[in-house]
Amino acid sequence: MSNIFDIEGIDVSKEEFFLKLFDSDNIIIEKIVSQGQVTKEGEYMQQDFAEWVILLEGEANLDIEQRGELFLKKGDYVYIEPKQRHRILYTSVEPKCLWLAFHFKCIN
Repeated sequence: MSNIFDIEGIDVSKEEFFLKLFDSDNIIIEKIVSQGQVTKEGEYMQQDFAEWVILLEGEANLDIEQRGELFLKKGDYVYIEPKQRHRILYTSVEPKCLWLAFHFKCIN
């Protein structure tokens, strides 16, 4: 058994931490820990799958194309469409940001 809130000993001083909790053909569930990491200036992330992500701890600021900037606090969640350009503008250092992300293929 594991606990989603157990982040003791995870060093994210240089880069984000990603842990796959579940992986199948249609869905990936990840635990993500960040501490001050942001998307490089002028760059955007864009993925082939949809993403639903909830911030379980910390604060973050996202920029999602066609939606603008979103400030997230503990408990806030957001859905990102496939191919939708987005970037992380801010993640809190203390407390660290703890995310739970669901990446999934949209099946019509």
